[in-house]
Amino acid sequence: MTGSSEAVRTAFDDVFGAGASARVPVSCHGREENRKFTELVISLAGDVAGTAPLADLIHAAEPAPPGCLGGIVERAPF
Repeated sequence: MTGSSEAVRTAFDDVFGAGASARVPVSCHGREENRKFTELVISLAGDVAGTAPLADLIHAAEPAPPGCLGGIVERAPF
């Protein structure tokens, strides 16, 4: 299955509020049709060991570049 980093980031806005997507860079490995999503980083700031809601920690983080534009989404090998 293929996906776009924009779709991933939009999902974060839907769940955690507008602007959350600017704090979720996506990494890929490979080229063109063989590019695969390899990492999704959720940037956080604040007292992550405390009781603050996850949305607040995400919005407190600095915005990050979006990363790759899209790639293959593979099922995790569990």
